[in-house]
Amino acid sequence: MTTYRVDEKRENAIILLQRLLRGRANQNLMYEGKEKRLALIEELLIVANVASLSENQVQERLLQAHEERLKDAVVESIQGEVMSRAFDMLSKELIRFKQVRGV
Repeated sequence: MTTYRVDEKRENAIILLQRLLRGRANQNLMYEGKEKRLALIEELLIVANVASLSENQVQERLLQAHEERLKDAVVESIQGEVMSRAFDMLSKELIRFKQVRGV
């Protein structure tokens, strides 16, 4: 009976962790969408104000915007790799857990 409670608590903890990860993933998607739109708006504002900027300033700002997008892409790639490894490990652990339980 005690092992059943421990197993139940462990399963509840896993379910809670899954819910938290899914919620965080949704937050990341929303934040990512917001950030992508902000970069586009900034780029459009730069292009719209071309008359007041020199050619070098325009090129510099466009280059900065491009570099920022590249940095974001690298960070997102790293986050994706970490999340992928974590989910892979959790999936394998769940399979092992089910095999031990005989489910």
